[in-house]
Amino acid sequence: MLSFYAFISFHIKCSKAHWHSRMRLRSESLLQVLNRAKMEPFVPLQKKTASGRTFVRKVGRCRLTVSNSVSKAPSVIALETKM
Repeated sequence: MLSFYAFISFHIKCSKAHWHSRMRLRSESLLQVLNRAKMEPFVPLQKKTASGRTFVRKVGRCRLTVSNSVSKAPSVIALETKM
């Protein structure tokens, strides 16, 4: 009976070592993928019209206004853009 316990414990330890080595290899490969992935700096693209002219979109401020009327109508939400 003692040899059966030794046999089982040997195989359990070997399988554990095998799984840990596989996990180490897998994590190393995933770290390589993460290290290769580099974020490129953001460069705004120039938009072109159908005629081929380029333009730069102006970004304005947006203001959200909520108006409550006296009647029982629901509140109206308007989005105003300032350029």
